[in-house]
Amino acid sequence: MFNVDPHQDNLADSLDAALSATEKKNQQRAGKSPHTYALIDGVFDQKWGAALLWQQSQAVNVHCVRSLYTGSRLEALEECAPFLVIIEPEKRLSALQGLLSRTDHKPMLTFVQSPLDLFALQRHLVRFSQIETPDTLVFPLRFADSICLPEILDVFTLEQRAAILSGVTAWHYVDRRGGVVTIAGTCNDADLYVTPMYGEIDRIPFSDSQYVQLFDSSEADGILNALSAKHMPIFKQVKVSLLFQRVQTALQEMDRRNIKEEKSRKELAYVCLHLPDSHAVKILLDIAQNQGLEAALESW
Repeated sequence: MFNVDPHQDNLADSLDAALSATEKKNQQRAGKSPHTYALIDGVFDQKWGAALLWQQSQAVNVHCVRSLYTGSRLEALEECAPFLVIIEPEKRLSALQGLLSRTDHKPMLTFVQSPLDLFALQRHLVRFSQIETPDTLVFPLRFADSICLPEILDVFTLEQRAAILSGVTAWHYVDRRGGVVTIAGTCNDADLYVTPMYGEIDRIPFSDSQYVQLFDSSEADGILNALSAKHMPIFKQVKVSLLFQRVQTALQEMDRRNIKEEKSRKELAYVCLHLPDSHAVKILLDIAQNQGLEAALESW
């Protein structure tokens, strides 16, 4: 389960309109339109990833696909890499429709507009493909996952966020509710682009607090995934984006009450999914804080 709603009606048209709006603005600023790329996360569909990698290997004169991991220390994982795919303007709407259909609502697709060519954009984005903690642990950073992307940008420092957006004109993704969100970048002219002098060629430094914050941002998804495996009726009655919001809000209220124990958080989140409103959630968590988990569960 990916904790996302089905795509909204006419999503391809909405994406096309967002792409066109960015092109119009860039025409006014720089006198030219940016290139449009699909960024496909191969983790969700490794057969698709393998096909894209094969397509990349067959290109000689014309290149339209590029794995972000090519030439990096993650090259051995290329079949589950993020792939940049050029979208030709004259076939854009049909390409959007085809790509969205193939994802089957998985959060594996975002769209990047940039004046940089395919190879230059790959070199830019690969710089952010991994994080390195102060104790030299290295982890992939999955910004090609459309659910992870906004969470990653929230965890980035202002300098890191500015650095990754310095190579794009706009970044469009499908949010949890199945609609389009656009993140503005700052790259309007390839001639003015400057490679970020930040971190290494395929990793950026992360503080311990950033790593913890990024890890914590996945807690609500983890709890929902565990609960959905129990085939609870509520998952058929309420949109999953609303269930996610309920769990996330409940976890934030637990943080305020210093309820940190993992078992307590999971069991309380389960109950909070079924409560009628935020007032009832706060009453339950107040009991948990003052009298303990068992008293809170008995009160429900």
